[in-house]
Formats: sequence, structure tokens, C-alpha cells
Amino acid sequence: MKTLHENFAVLKPSSPFFRFFPEGRVPIKNVLQPTRVKLEGSDEKEAYLLDWSRCSTTQKNEISTRIAREFPDNAASVMRRANEFFRWMDKGGELPIRVSQTVSATLAADLRLFV
Repeated sequence: MKTLHENFAVLKPSSPFFRFFPEGRVPIKNVLQPTRVKLEGSDEKEAYLLDWSRCSTTQKNEISTRIAREFPDNAASVMRRANEFFRWMDKGGELPIRVSQTVSATLAADLRLFV
């Protein structure tokens, strides 16, 4: 039995991640129900989790650099922070995509029960 899930959220053009994904379609891990989260500096309580494994290397680099620039640290360069974030994500880190930054989420499943 083989199952292929391609969960996507469609980002609003105003999302800081929109430009990294064609037509704003960002791969997410969860689609049936957003994950309950506590986001620093926000009252928002629901988010989708980015499916890092389905991002291209270019997308991963761009996202890492964007995140590094959002959280300045005088002791570390943007490149160093971006590399640290990239490695953290590769080791299972999770990046929430706020539900308020999305237009919709979809589930595309190809189920092959008997091969």
C-alpha cells in the first residue's frame, strides 16, 4: 500500500513567505485541523506547520535568511543565524504558518490500496 499526501496552504500575498512559493502554495504537514500554538508577540492560536522536507534547497535558504533577518542578534551575522536555523529545521524544527496568513488549505491524496 502506498499513500502520497500533498498538503498545501495557499498564502495571502501579504504573507512574508508568499514570494518563496509559486502562487503562494506552501507545503504543510497538517491540513485537516490547524495546530494549536502560542506565538511570541501574537494572540493567534492556530497555525499550519511548514513541511520542510518538501521545500527546495533554494526555498530553505531563502526562508532561513528571512527568519535570520527578522530576529536580529548583534552577536551573530545574518548568515550564521540563517545557517543555524537551516540546521535546526533539518533536525526536526517546526515553522508555524499562521492561519491568518493563509487563504485556504487543501489535501491532495493519492491512495493505492492494492498494488
